[in-house]
Amino acid sequence: METQTPTKPKFDPVRLITQALSLVKHSRLMVLMLPLGIMAGVCYYVYSKPLYMAKSLVYIRAYGATVRDNRVDELRGSGSVLNRFFLTNLTSGRMQLLAAQKMGLLGPRATAEDVLKHVPTVRRELVDTNHVNLVVFAYDKEVVKKFAEVLVEEYKRSQEETWANYREEALARYAEEMERLTQKIAEGHNEILGKEKSENLTEAAIAQKALMEVPLELNRVRMRLKNFDTNYREDLARIDAALVQSADRPDFESVVQMLSLLSAFNKETVVDVGTVVRTPGLGGRAPVNAAAPKLENEITVVQPDMVEEVEEWRKLDKLRRELVQEQAEKAQTFLPDHAVMREIAAKLVEAERQLIVEMQTARQRFDIELAALQEKEKSLEARMPEFYDELAKYDKNVYDLDVLRDGQAMFETARKNLTDRLSAIMFNEERDWADVQFRGHIFLRDDEPVSPNKFKLAMISALIALAGAFGMPILLNMMNTSVATIQDLEDYTGLTGIGMVPMARKELLEDVHRSPAQGATVPNFLLETIRVIRSNIILRPNRHHQCQVIMVTSARPQEGKTSQASNLAWAFRSMGDKTLLLDCDLRRGRVHGFTAVSNELGMTHLLLGDCTPEQAIQTVGHRSSAFDIIPRGPVIAGTTEILCQKRFEDLINLFRQHYDRIVVDTPPVLGLSETSSLQRVCDGVVLVVKAEATSKKDVGDAVTILRKAGAHFFGFVLNAVDLSKASNYYNYYYYSAAYYDDFDDEAAGGGDGDGSAAPDRARPGRQPIGLPGAPEMGRRHTPAV
Repeated sequence: METQTPTKPKFDPVRLITQALSLVKHSRLMVLMLPLGIMAGVCYYVYSKPLYMAKSLVYIRAYGATVRDNRVDELRGSGSVLNRFFLTNLTSGRMQLLAAQKMGLLGPRATAEDVLKHVPTVRRELVDTNHVNLVVFAYDKEVVKKFAEVLVEEYKRSQEETWANYREEALARYAEEMERLTQKIAEGHNEILGKEKSENLTEAAIAQKALMEVPLELNRVRMRLKNFDTNYREDLARIDAALVQSADRPDFESVVQMLSLLSAFNKETVVDVGTVVRTPGLGGRAPVNAAAPKLENEITVVQPDMVEEVEEWRKLDKLRRELVQEQAEKAQTFLPDHAVMREIAAKLVEAERQLIVEMQTARQRFDIELAALQEKEKSLEARMPEFYDELAKYDKNVYDLDVLRDGQAMFETARKNLTDRLSAIMFNEERDWADVQFRGHIFLRDDEPVSPNKFKLAMISALIALAGAFGMPILLNMMNTSVATIQDLEDYTGLTGIGMVPMARKELLEDVHRSPAQGATVPNFLLETIRVIRSNIILRPNRHHQCQVIMVTSARPQEGKTSQASNLAWAFRSMGDKTLLLDCDLRRGRVHGFTAVSNELGMTHLLLGDCTPEQAIQTVGHRSSAFDIIPRGPVIAGTTEILCQKRFEDLINLFRQHYDRIVVDTPPVLGLSETSSLQRVCDGVVLVVKAEATSKKDVGDAVTILRKAGAHFFGFVLNAVDLSKASNYYNYYYYSAAYYDDFDDEAAGGGDGDGSAAPDRARPGRQPIGLPGAPEMGRRHTPAV
């Protein structure tokens, strides 16, 4: 589905002219605002103080300090000397106050705000790096001449005085601070020495260093024992079991394996001579040789022969193997009892004996080393609580000492910084300063004030007068939310304007007894507007093509719906339709007063069944234009609810059978419930809107309520339009009495018989449009017929 691009609204000259003419109604206000604007300018000129101006040239040369110290305000380096010495300080409020006091304008207790009473503005304009224009505005001629020169002199004096005062105060303050810091440093040093002596920190450090080896050594011992459990324990148990089984004849392969395993463990463990260990015994294991010494659970001192490096078993094992081989070779040549064989057998027994002794010695050494490791582990574990206690105590002492030393370092740093500041202040005579000189006036206006300026004031007064003359009416129009034109209301509600009723005299508006022939020869302006409304209703039936029952209502009371309903009933009857006018505003209905009929019997009695329709109906008007009316009747409680019931619907259906047109005058829509219910028995609604009285919001709310109830709108009528206003006269001239006066002139022979006025009576700007067949309303506010 294609989306349509919104078209830009075209320029409407008629709307522009209408808006311009709407300002005419505020002509009195416009005329009043013109002299007020001029009077405002005159009053300002009379009562304002004259302001004089002087522009002076000031020379400035900046000199930097030889010693820089950013911690001293007077010695801090500056990126722009002009910004620091002149632009900031020279025109400051303090300098202006000193200059004003020097000239005798202010007393010693005055403030910078008091300077504004004499010198409201002091402005600086940079010329180059060494020259500045000083612009002074003052209310006095003498002040404007001398103020810049006095300001420069006071600045130079203040610059010297400020530095001298600061130097004296800073030296006294810094000297006192230096003495306090020196005392603090001495106190801190004594506190550190006392802390070291009282806590024996030197001895604690030595003990702490010795204890630091405890956890390391414990870790090494545990790793050694863990290595034994992982790599040696199972193999030793297996070899011991094999040796026990071969106790009668030792298995020398197991012996060699035992020696090799113990030799490997011995290379990983070193036991010093003189170490005291507790031997755990054999744990139920029988010695390989009964002659070997027994190891019980007793204290043993490691002997040199226990820890001597033993590798002799490898030689013995090699010798045993050679003897076994030699014995096998000789057995092929000699008998077992041969001397050679006996010699070899003796050597073999001796080698095996020595090899077994080597195994027993190695095993004894292994047991000693393992017991030493286990004992050492227990000893180290027993010392670990002591290690942790000493470590915590030592760390606390060290932390306390570090805190004291940090404080001491802080005071030392503060003293050094303070020494630098003192040096910068004491030995810096050539501080940052500016040589400022007054070079004279380059422009002086003390004979005629620069403010107020007569020409500018006259222009501003004229602009204020024009702005007030046109701005106030425009603002009032923008704030006015009431309905002014038919086109505006059509754009706001989407309804079609079916007619406009001009403001008329009451006797003309309430004359429903008039003859239908009135205005037949010469049109009557009021009757023609009512006939236009009648014709537009007929041309706009509902979806059932009916326009028999017509409801006339309004958003608020006092909008003229009763007069429109009565005249509309007269208009339908004057065209030959049998018409009935019903007053359904049972609270404040005044059809009886408008048509001068009796109100003793009416709609309230009819709804309650106290009378018949024939008894309630009354006839008014001329013989040929007489129409029937059912007035409101006396106000009776509860009758408004019957309007929303079937009783009223049955009455309307009955009246439909006997009348061509039924005009129903109803209460206002807003605030009352009857109207939204009454529309269901009517063919359509005519909404009466009082021009320039009813707000657009009220009309919009009323239309919304009726639309939600499913009402059909014939359109709206703009009532009580004041044609004496220029904007309304331009839009609706053809509704005015003056327009129809032209027909009187033509009927008297002044015209040419075709409806146009005589040339000598033609009125420029008026273009009468005939009512019958006029274009549809909404283009030029012309009601459609």
